[in-house]
Amino acid sequence: MRAAAVQTAASGPGLLAGLQEQKVPVVPSPALRREWLLAVVGGDSDNILRLLEQDPSLMSVADPVMGFTALHWLAKHGQQKTFAEVITRIREKGCAISVDTRTPKAGLTPLHVAAQQGHVSLVELLVKVYKADTGLRDHSGRKAWQYLPADTSSELMELAGALAVPGSHSTGTERRAPRRWRQLSVPKFVRRALSFFRP
Repeated sequence: MRAAAVQTAASGPGLLAGLQEQKVPVVPSPALRREWLLAVVGGDSDNILRLLEQDPSLMSVADPVMGFTALHWLAKHGQQKTFAEVITRIREKGCAISVDTRTPKAGLTPLHVAAQQGHVSLVELLVKVYKADTGLRDHSGRKAWQYLPADTSSELMELAGALAVPGSHSTGTERRAPRRWRQLSVPKFVRRALSFFRP
């Protein structure tokens, strides 16, 4: 169970009651979770900020399909202003927040998502202002800069983690021209398949 906000409760009867505290995770109600997910998936900035004021623990809620948190969805929609405001409000409330949060299935960070969608200004914000880790790879082994569009400036590529000298280091996942596919004739295919068994 993931929860960002924590409330404290007295430990029970006894001499030290009230002095000792134990941490109990706050779990948003299903109705509140549903309303939150509809707001973040739809990119509804006003409702996101309203619900965040109501319950900051909603920041840890991820959608059940993609595993995206609010930061991932804001990065997907390219909502730079709301992204910055959400982080500011969470920090004002004294809650810790990481811009390097990964999705469980694909290992994507908000930086990966912003790069995939081509939101250049949000990529700059994440790296320059929030110090997003450009060295993180998703589960397919790609860094965020590898998702940027091909026409992206070399300065932004370097800012997002690409090496300054192309070809100086092979990651094995660089952009490559697609190989031309050709169909083998049936006799050639059979000969090739059977050649494995020949000495």
